[in-house]
Amino acid sequence: MPLPFARFLALVGAAAMLGGVWFAWIDDITAAHIPIRRLFGWNMKDTTDNFVASIGLIIVVAAVISIVSVLLPSRAAAFVSGLVGVGVIALLLIQEYRYWPHHFDSVNLGVGLWCSLVGCIVLVLGSLGLDRELQRDVVQF
Repeated sequence: MPLPFARFLALVGAAAMLGGVWFAWIDDITAAHIPIRRLFGWNMKDTTDNFVASIGLIIVVAAVISIVSVLLPSRAAAFVSGLVGVGVIALLLIQEYRYWPHHFDSVNLGVGLWCSLVGCIVLVLGSLGLDRELQRDVVQF
């Protein structure tokens, strides 16, 4: 994969992660209003108005780190931030299923959750192409 395309793919993934925070995730609640406590199964019905205590902060920090790391010669930071995003979304879905096992099919998974999940996957795939191209350039010289 050419380096400019890999960078573009990683930046698009990070932008999708970042944009998905502000759309509805679960039952018309944005990630900015879902407390971090829900990742661990505590107070599953609660919401928060404090952005610092929300899942949205984790996704935003991971997206910003990945945007900065696309310009670095190593793919590790972008790759890890994409995996952190996938992990947060997976953990949230697991806890939602554990809390609402018989009604999980009726839980409204919003466009923000899917946008962030696809963005994380695209970021991980784009970050895989960053380092290989740099190694090829070094071998050619």
